[in-house]
Amino acid sequence: MTLLKTIPGVGVRTAEAMVAWIDDVTRFSRNKKVGSYFGLVPCQDASAARNRLGHITGDGPAVVRKLLCEAGWRGIRCGGAINAYFERVARDDPDRRKIALVATAHHLARVMAAMLRTGEAWREPTTTTTTTTVQNRKDGCADGGIGVSPPEDRRDVTGHVLL
Repeated sequence: MTLLKTIPGVGVRTAEAMVAWIDDVTRFSRNKKVGSYFGLVPCQDASAARNRLGHITGDGPAVVRKLLCEAGWRGIRCGGAINAYFERVARDDPDRRKIALVATAHHLARVMAAMLRTGEAWREPTTTTTTTTVQNRKDGCADGGIGVSPPEDRRDVTGHVLL
């Protein structure tokens, strides 16, 4: 649980809920299936050549979805990789803020599953590799870089970790 609290914006309750509902992360063959388990994926309405993605499915525990969305907002306020992911999805369009928030919550769920699977702590993408301790500020954001960067082959062109 303390492993998940290294993510900016994730607190005790969110970490507890994720650990309790995921239980054994190895039961998911891929990290993307965690987002589907929590209902953070869009409904799909396909017919012939037409494919429409609608609202989220809403499957799974609503409490965890709410906590992930709140952790997403907190992570966005902290800046860093979570804010960059949100801004990339939002594309400076105010109508896409809710879409970007749900995408950020989905991203957080996948990242948390990967962290539970590997046992690695959250690491901000940086050019230098420094190890510092986590010091929680009053706003819930981690202060400073945490750990070392993952290998470059696990990152896309924007520096986000590929899961």
